[in-house]
Amino acid sequence: TGTAVQLVDLDDDDDNDDLVPAHHFCRLPNVTLVDKDGTNQTFLIGFHCEGPHYDNFTKDLVALVASNPYRTSHSLSLSLSHSNSNSSSRTTTAWGRRKYPLPAHKSVIAIGNSHMRQHLTALVCQYAGVITHAFLKGGVKSNHVVAHFDNNSTLTWVANTPVEIAKDWETRLQASYTHRPLTDFDGVLFGQFNNGGGMTGDLKNTQYYQQMMNLSKHDAGLDFEHQKPPNILDISRAFPDGPIVFATNYDSSPKTKSYVDNVVKLMSVIEEEEQTTSSAANSSSALQSSRFRVVQSRKYIPLLNNNECGSDNYYGTFWCHHSAGHSHRCMGTGGGHPDLIAFDLVETFFELFAQQQQ
Repeated sequence: TGTAVQLVDLDDDDDNDDLVPAHHFCRLPNVTLVDKDGTNQTFLIGFHCEGPHYDNFTKDLVALVASNPYRTSHSLSLSLSHSNSNSSSRTTTAWGRRKYPLPAHKSVIAIGNSHMRQHLTALVCQYAGVITHAFLKGGVKSNHVVAHFDNNSTLTWVANTPVEIAKDWETRLQASYTHRPLTDFDGVLFGQFNNGGGMTGDLKNTQYYQQMMNLSKHDAGLDFEHQKPPNILDISRAFPDGPIVFATNYDSSPKTKSYVDNVVKLMSVIEEEEQTTSSAANSSSALQSSRFRVVQSRKYIPLLNNNECGSDNYYGTFWCHHSAGHSHRCMGTGGGHPDLIAFDLVETFFELFAQQQQ
């Protein structure tokens, strides 16, 4: 599509003072975070697993991490590549070892469903030691979180909330959650939404469905049965300049594949339009690198012997299911697949923010 790929060898740029000796793994069932007043809050990790199947999976997980499978991707097209041997990519020793999850003074807002929440739950668990204070709301599952890190960076997420079924999602997001416009953030992370395309049929037996239907009955600005959630076009218009990252669900359903394919197609169209506009505005300048990335949450599964190691049980401790393609992912004393996706998200935003400074 005419996108210029600018390569940065992060091995040359990474300052060892900004890295920790060992990879971050979330190995706890919960962590304690303090609010701005110094009051302790319990942050539950969820989907805790144990047993021989889980132990075997985590041995493979640790071995995979030690092999450093991550490759940098300095364009949308590279981030879509399933190959770990792409000649235009680079390895980085920083993967999973950053001292902070975001560069200093940067803020990222994330919106999506419970799969996105699991990516970020792992991230908050990994970096709990450098969180100065956190705001937790939305019940035990913490659907609304604002985590402040001691390098003055901030991660905010809003998951499984009425934002996705609001007729004016941007206004709802600001009025009910962020209390500032989307453009005040430095980057946006978005995931899939449960009623993608207004399809709610497969949710009817869930607590989420009941909650959203009840809210829609009492709020004229919400319409769970008919309102489509924001798509990448909506988000790129509301956030026209900074990095935008799309992280997929863990599940392998045809519905998810169709959703992801549609997002990627729209991303490519938007990227080409933005590149064309940028070139027309300044014909003497080189094309800018893409501000879009895709983090594919299933990319490491083939490297883990196709072991899904999934669980449908948020509370308590259960077994790791090898073929649970539609499930959330197990966490536990050996870590879990969400650790890897958290590593990817951290590197992706570091790459994008570094690209902005070039």
